[in-house]
Amino acid sequence: MKKSVVFLFICTFCFFISCGDVLDLVPISSTSAEGFYKTETHMDQAVMGCYNALRTIFASNSSSYRMTEARSDNCFQGVEYDDGPISRFTETPDLPTLATRWSLLYNGISRCNRIIFEISKFDRTDNIKQYEGEAKFMRSLFYFELVNLWGGVPLVIEPITITDSYKAIRASAEEIYDQVVQDLQDAAGLLPSQYSVGQTGRATSWAAKAYLGKVYLFRSGYPMKKNEWSNAKTFLNEVIQ
Repeated sequence: MKKSVVFLFICTFCFFISCGDVLDLVPISSTSAEGFYKTETHMDQAVMGCYNALRTIFASNSSSYRMTEARSDNCFQGVEYDDGPISRFTETPDLPTLATRWSLLYNGISRCNRIIFEISKFDRTDNIKQYEGEAKFMRSLFYFELVNLWGGVPLVIEPITITDSYKAIRASAEEIYDQVVQDLQDAAGLLPSQYSVGQTGRATSWAAKAYLGKVYLFRSGYPMKKNEWSNAKTFLNEVIQ
């Protein structure tokens, strides 16, 4: 009986020792970050993940409406419908909607950062340039939303670990706006002006230029007051014409 117990203990010990090496391997039965980003098809799929975040952030999640239109003169909050403290400008830091909006936006930024980082390992084909442009375009939209809601926020433009994220410091609103402009300028040069049938709906160079005009308008007014009205006019006129 004692010999059986000792034998079982040794087998169990060896099993866990051997598992330690196995569990360090990249999973071969499911997709992982280490086993992904190897082909242009992978990059296209990753870009679709950014578009999915874009849809969630600005369309399917109610925090978008609550933190923008619900607070404006375009909406009326009656007795039967009330968006609560946000629409009354009485929100507190522990309001769940704020955490939801914040986490969704940084989730989208994280996806874009990973694409931009991994894409540097590829040859500069037209497809790769397009994917980089799409990622930068969407990252600019996410940061534009953050700076309009919170002002200065942590500026993260490359993949980081959870531990590193705790060390991220708050950048100024001007630094965030500068990054938004840089991303949009890059995107305008990387993206095509139009797509073939079946690809309609993806970001184009015209979308990037239109947002550049909008960002220059925002920076020209309060609180930045950069007086960039002429820059806004240049880009928006180009889009209109």
